[in-house]
Amino acid sequence: MEWLYEYDIMSLICNITNSGSLLMTAVIFIFGFFSIKDFKNKRFKEKIVCIFEVMIIIATIVILIYLAITDTFKKQDVSFYSDKGTYFGSERGQEAHGKGIYFGEDDLLVYRGEFKNGKYDGEGKLYETKYENKVSKSMLVYEGNFKNGEKNGQGESYYENGKREYKGEYKDGEWNGKGKWYGIGGQLYYKGDFENGERNGKGKAYYSN
Repeated sequence: MEWLYEYDIMSLICNITNSGSLLMTAVIFIFGFFSIKDFKNKRFKEKIVCIFEVMIIIATIVILIYLAITDTFKKQDVSFYSDKGTYFGSERGQEAHGKGIYFGEDDLLVYRGEFKNGKYDGEGKLYETKYENKVSKSMLVYEGNFKNGEKNGQGESYYENGKREYKGEYKDGEWNGKGKWYGIGGQLYYKGDFENGERNGKGKAYYSN
């Protein structure tokens, strides 16, 4: 597995601002401005000193920017890829941990949300590849809670047309507990108890005329 470290310009700007480098750079710039003021009217020795001061100022600013970029590299989320797909986000111990995005082998979005120890865990959205007019794209099939890589807790699943299929409780990837089951057209079919993905227990069925 190969690791790729990256940062964006917004992270850099925020890091410079938060670290105080922006204030330091402004002070140095003002000092440099007064150093080169009336440069033409200065004597030769004063010009040499002025040039030397400007070189120090430029070097200091470059160092500040370098340190800000380096610090951004350290704090920015990590990205890595393998033969199974690509991941962008937080990590711990070389495993996806925290918020992140996972893409499959075809570079299409598979999951966006929270991870724990390399598995889906917390709130997230799950996608599947859909082929339409010979073009593949990611389609949202589930959003809700995950635990240890499986759908667990409250969540919603969707049909290929984007209509809601189910809304309610999940356990180990299956409909379990209280929930609502909808038809492909969006009409409510059933409201009540589910077990292992099927209606089981108390509930109310709805029939369209």
